[in-house]
Amino acid sequence: MAGPKVIRNPSAYAPVPFHLLRFCQLISAAVVTSIAGYFVHVLLHEHYKVPWRFIFPLAASSLTILALIVTSALYHFHTLLPTYNLISNAALSIFWLLGISFFTHNLGWKIGQRCAIAPWHTEVGITVCRLPYIKLALPSRSLACTSAGPFIQSFVQSL
Repeated sequence: MAGPKVIRNPSAYAPVPFHLLRFCQLISAAVVTSIAGYFVHVLLHEHYKVPWRFIFPLAASSLTILALIVTSALYHFHTLLPTYNLISNAALSIFWLLGISFFTHNLGWKIGQRCAIAPWHTEVGITVCRLPYIKLALPSRSLACTSAGPFIQSFVQSL
């Protein structure tokens, strides 16, 4: 005999854009968490102090993953309220923006620099030159994915 059928309230979200956006958020946050976590691990292993500017992207990516888990559970097992999703995406967007701002403020002098062979002399030097670009691009992608949530939210509420 089959158990009782679980009935959940209908969702206010179109499934395909909702899940694509959340997948983008998850991949971006997982990559940022991995890279920032690796940097923190290496710094601690070498007995260096962890710069506070590394904490914001690591915290933002970890909180994004946690929020995705919680809101996915609400979406699949109950109903994800649009207001709750809007508040969580807006708060995460602000946190991502702060992380990117602190990072670019401390490394702003390096962002406009060209990674050519002349000033860096070796391929390793060029790789070191490109690291801040990677470390800036991934949180920027996470910010874009997370900030798209309120726009989808406003589209859903207008229907």
